[in-house]
Amino acid sequence: HEFIGALHETDRKQFLNVIENIIKDSGYSWRVRNIIAQNLSYYANIYPDTIVKNFIAPWAFYLAKDPVSEVRKEASLQVYSIVVKTVENSAIFEQILAKILAFSKGKVYRERQAFAYMCGPLFAYPHIFQEYFLESFL
Repeated sequence: HEFIGALHETDRKQFLNVIENIIKDSGYSWRVRNIIAQNLSYYANIYPDTIVKNFIAPWAFYLAKDPVSEVRKEASLQVYSIVVKTVENSAIFEQILAKILAFSKGKVYRERQAFAYMCGPLFAYPHIFQEYFLESFL
């Protein structure tokens, strides 16, 4: 994954569709999806906010609903980096926040569990957690 960060920004964009195809192609092992989930924070940090909104965040939410629990957990734990990256960009953050909060009202326990995993790392950012997520737990 780190080789992507070493590339020029325009070259990095070429890998977005490749990664997306890997995520959505059921022919790949769950372990490959888990590796991608583990690197979501890295991807969120090397791409601009618009790409985070259009690619990285949707991948995280897709993987947070994966049939394999390890993939769901890993993807959910990485969502904090998307929040921290976009919180200052209100137009993008509002859209991402709505998708995160939708997990708190999920009809299946796995979505609600994913929401809890998403919020866990945000305890390290109390101003963000208290302002946007605390109410969901009350």
